[in-house]
Amino acid sequence: MPLGEGDTKVAFADVPEIVGPLEPIVLAQMDAVAGLEAGRTSGRAKAVRAAARTRGTKPGDRVGAASSLRAPKPHRAPMEVRSEAAERFARDRAQDIADVRETGARSLREIAAGLNERGVPSPNGGPWHHTTVRRVLQRVLASSGQRSGPA
Repeated sequence: MPLGEGDTKVAFADVPEIVGPLEPIVLAQMDAVAGLEAGRTSGRAKAVRAAARTRGTKPGDRVGAASSLRAPKPHRAPMEVRSEAAERFARDRAQDIADVRETGARSLREIAAGLNERGVPSPNGGPWHHTTVRRVLQRVLASSGQRSGPA
């Protein structure tokens, strides 16, 4: 059924309500434009699918997604290696955190600010944040067998 025929009221968000003799003309014009755009979109989608078939991929697949799921990632160390490095980092920074606490810093934010003032490198090389301090302290407590709680 063409747009505007029947008892269904049609409204467009970008066009004020049209009443009177212009209504069928405007609706017919908008219907024609919508049909033209649908055809153009369909044509573009078909062209994309055809190009993907010639490359041997499916449209929508991330570049190399299937192969990345099967292949090992040489740029990422295994979880055990990263976990050991994080624990080693936490042990190395425990004394720095204790030194900052001795200056009177008690909250995680105060400790982070103290570490930043001293130029102590964070795990990712950026500035220390309260979350970073909390995670390092949790690792230190976990590796020492203590129960982790608020710092």
